[in-house]
Amino acid sequence: MERRQGAGGSWAVLSGSLPANSTGYNDGAVTVGLTYYYRVQAYNSFGYSGYSNEIRCSISGQLQITVTIENPQDETITFTRLDDVVVSPADTLTVSVGEMFDAYEWFLDGAMISGTVAISIDCSLQEPGVHHLAVFVETNGFVFSNALRFFIVN
Repeated sequence: MERRQGAGGSWAVLSGSLPANSTGYNDGAVTVGLTYYYRVQAYNSFGYSGYSNEIRCSISGQLQITVTIENPQDETITFTRLDDVVVSPADTLTVSVGEMFDAYEWFLDGAMISGTVAISIDCSLQEPGVHHLAVFVETNGFVFSNALRFFIVN
């Protein structure tokens, strides 16, 4: 198993040998924001095979979500979530992932709720206090997630 950083990087051996019939490899030494290329070469009693096709992998990090808060005074606040969010019972909280993925799963306080690219929560229908919203998305077999903690205060 070999890896290189970027299209013009030099190949480096990651593993001298993998178990026979291996179908995956966990590379724990990658950096968010970089692109890597991987290839494998088989070996048996007749010698080495040619290299496999290269596989490109970009490490994007945590899924970015966008939060919009609307209230009855027609004020709208939109931001990329960095910290906890405080809302009132009169607010509507809309959370979006901003990209199209193959699959979406949203959870509010541990219970699955329906949603795709975005979901809206009518805060008047929730109890005051701390709530947790999580989203899991899948694309090309990779799963990304993020979570938001929000407080409903009177």
